[in-house]
Order: sequence, then structure tokens, then C-alpha cells
Amino acid sequence: MTTRQYTAQFFQVNTFTLPDNDKIDAFWNLFTAEKARYDTGGAATIARSPSGYSFELREINLHQGVITGCLALLGSDAPHIRDINGDERKIETQPGDQFLQKNYFIYSKASRLLVWQFNLAANHVNNFGIMLTTLSGNIHTVVCNVLLDDAFGFDPTTAEIQYVDFRVREPRTNAEREQVRQLNPNSWGVDPFETMTRSNSSTFSLVLQTRKASAPKLANWVGDMVEKLWGSGQTRRLRVKVSDATEPLDLLAKRIKRRITVEMNGLYPEPTSVLQQLQEAKDECNDEIERSL
Repeated sequence: MTTRQYTAQFFQVNTFTLPDNDKIDAFWNLFTAEKARYDTGGAATIARSPSGYSFELREINLHQGVITGCLALLGSDAPHIRDINGDERKIETQPGDQFLQKNYFIYSKASRLLVWQFNLAANHVNNFGIMLTTLSGNIHTVVCNVLLDDAFGFDPTTAEIQYVDFRVREPRTNAEREQVRQLNPNSWGVDPFETMTRSNSSTFSLVLQTRKASAPKLANWVGDMVEKLWGSGQTRRLRVKVSDATEPLDLLAKRIKRRITVEMNGLYPEPTSVLQQLQEAKDECNDEIERSL
């Protein structure tokens, strides 16, 4: 059986519309209600990102405070199949068919820990938060905070950011271009990817810094940009300084992640293998996760 490598990433699911003591049960209830609806023959809830992508939860299983499943991106553009001789053919479809690109995950109730299969062809992790926001009836705005391997509590959406130094590269594949569109960079004060396209360049670097006397922090959109770039495969450098720190923090160096090797069933990742590898990655990173949480 062939294998393929992915990356396991680690996040804590959070919202600012609930006190900490209520978050555990609130998030768990969103999952259980969706599973109950699906198990009784109801249609899965379809959520949509601001950039127009649709996705749904599938293969949900609950066991002793742990949820496993996948977030499936719904696509209507069919790829072509290339056979062993290099010839291509179309995939046979029926009216109304859609294609699924999946991110498998493990979610732990007590810690609100999300172990996420990073897959460029599927969802950005922000869509996981959008899904839970949708399941709550848009009452709670849910986000996925990246876990860092130290005790520095950094949330780009609330931190007073004074300095940002980042470098990104152009998306090179259809999957990477789709991921960039999901980032929705139009809401930022600068769109590095559009700039690269218009200037025919392959990388984009930028430094933003406050004027301390007149502006104690950068604009709010900078925090959104940092959060999105943090989870992007196109980001090659991301250093941030906040008001209560003496030196910039290298976010890419601090992010907890592990490479996993997954068994493939033909061209498809084997779900059991993906979830097993995610669990093993979690066990391997347990000390780092505990420090971060």
C-alpha cells in the first residue's frame, strides 16, 4: 500500500461570546446536535466562507469526550484523471454531484483541542470555526487559535500588534490558489497575492511598524491578516511584536506541528490511517500542547 505525507496542526477552539466555563459544553453540543440531525436522515448543515466556499461536517463519531470526523469542502469543478500512459479522461458524474476535499480532525471536549490534518486541496482551518459559528445559528463567533510551544499567550485578533515582518510566496498549484482565495485577503489593507500577480513576482515581503507616540498599535485588519497568514502554506516568514514584548515572536518557529505518514487506498487517504496518525502526533506533542494550553 502506498503512503503520503501530511502535516498535523494543533489549535484551541475559542469564542469571545461565552465565558470560559460555558465553552466546553457549548461546542460539544453543537457537534452532538449536528450528528443527531445527520444520523436521523437530515441533510448535513452546509456552511459558507466569506469568499463563497461551501463545506460540511461528515463521518462524525463521538466517544468518551472525543469527536473524530472530517470537514469536507464542496467543489463543482471536476478534475481530469491521468492514466499510467499519460492519457487523460473525464470523471463520470451525475447532475447535482459535487466533489469533496477533506480535512480529518480530532476534537477533545475538555481541552477544546483541535488536531487538524493540513490539506492544501481542502479547507483552511478558519472554515472549521465558520462551521461551528454556523451551527450556533451565528450566535457565537468561533475561531481556532494556533497553539505555540511556550507559555506566551498570543491571540492576533486581540493583541496590540506594533510590528509585523512577513514574507509569502505565490500560490503555484490550483489547490494553493484555492487556499489563498479562502483567506479573503480583500479585507486586509494590502493584498500581497494580488500584488504578486500584477507585478509578475514570486514572493512578497513587508514590514509594518507603529509610530509609538501617535499610534500604540497597528490597525485591526493587521491582526486578521496575521491570523490568516499563520495558517497558510504560502507563508515563509511571520514575525510579530506586541506591546508587552521586548522582541518579535517568530510565529512559524513556535507553531506546534508534526509530519504524519498516511496509508492511501488508491488515490484516497485511508480515514482510519489518517485519524490514527493524528492521534499519534497528538501523543508525541503532548508536553508541548500542555505547555501551550
